[in-house]
Amino acid sequence: MWYILGGNPHLAKEFARWIVDYDERFVGEGEEVSTILPTFTFSSDIITLDEHHGEDVKIGLREAMEYITAECDRETILQQSFIQDNMYLIKQLTEHTGNEPVRLFDFKLESTSTYTKKKKFDESTWDGEDYSDLAVAIIRCLVNHANHQQRCENYVQATGLISQTNIGEARPTIRTIIVSVIIRRFNAWGLKKLQSTPRLWKTAGKMPARLTGSNKTYLFLEYLDQYLKEVDVANEAIDQLDIAKGGKAGDTRRRIIAHLELQAGKISAAEGDAFVESVTAKYGDDVPQYVAEVGGEVDVPADMGGKVLLRIFTKTRDRFIKAVNNDLTMEKCVVAEIEARKISISEENLKSLSIAEKRKKIRKNEFDNISSERKGMAETDVKDFTPESLEMKYMIDKFHKVQEKIINFEKGIDDVEANL
Repeated sequence: MWYILGGNPHLAKEFARWIVDYDERFVGEGEEVSTILPTFTFSSDIITLDEHHGEDVKIGLREAMEYITAECDRETILQQSFIQDNMYLIKQLTEHTGNEPVRLFDFKLESTSTYTKKKKFDESTWDGEDYSDLAVAIIRCLVNHANHQQRCENYVQATGLISQTNIGEARPTIRTIIVSVIIRRFNAWGLKKLQSTPRLWKTAGKMPARLTGSNKTYLFLEYLDQYLKEVDVANEAIDQLDIAKGGKAGDTRRRIIAHLELQAGKISAAEGDAFVESVTAKYGDDVPQYVAEVGGEVDVPADMGGKVLLRIFTKTRDRFIKAVNNDLTMEKCVVAEIEARKISISEENLKSLSIAEKRKKIRKNEFDNISSERKGMAETDVKDFTPESLEMKYMIDKFHKVQEKIINFEKGIDDVEANL
């Protein structure tokens, strides 16, 4: 969501409209507001993507946004602190009526002295509204992604070397951070510094292509001297924030260090605890008895054709249901199931939901129907359901076998058979 709000301004405005519409249409756990709102539709404009895409590329705004948001759940998006903290400015994006949409990241150079210029936000499309807080919030969300990706790559390499030394996860985590934020930055800085300082070259007139020997040690110490000064400035700024929030200087740093040092905070520990809990729970006094274990009707799972998998309902699978009935789409099947289950939602609001959000309505209804019989079950555990609408029954009936064809396609079985 940060990338789309900070990216193409036309896409950003449509995404903001889409979020705000849901915020105004629903309250709480998807509960509808009493006011009847018109059906939400994306703009049908044709836009040209920005210059960094190379040659001009024109796309349909509505088709692009329907594709981008098809698998998004706005209820989950609205729970994000970034959205909650910046909802006022996001709403302002939707109400902007200028000839040009708000461009958050256009910049201009402004002279600060005879010899220096400073880059500032170009507010010419902001119509007097101050969007700088939203722009800075987006930057803060995105700026660490590249470092995090590099840390992941380093972590893979570090664990391969360190896992055999019988130490915990805390130490390789800290070593990986050191490699990411110090060593890799130094390598680029040091080589640039060396190449711009001929007196350090071992062979006169021959620019070195890499850092080696004493030059590497000398420049690393010079780099660390400046780096540690920057660390001190950052620590001081963090301490001031701690004090401003009513805490003590160093609270944030102590929390970060504790998080890195504690083995309990590692994902392997969490996974291990979850596995132990899942195994021991089966031997407790309160052993759940599932419907399939009770005498009488057998609960036939999706793999055996008795239920329909929620995950198959995406627009990319429309062709499978159209082969049965050309008037049907996966989304129409989901709507038919919602209506057959008599799930309470107005027609206008139902139209406003993406296919992912419609699937969530079925999941919640199925969970409400079976959770009383399955102790300890969470809503997210519901992966399939027993179809009630005629359109859904196409998925598993013995003649059409739509679901089976989709699963076979995903597994590549059709391709194998075609080559036999």
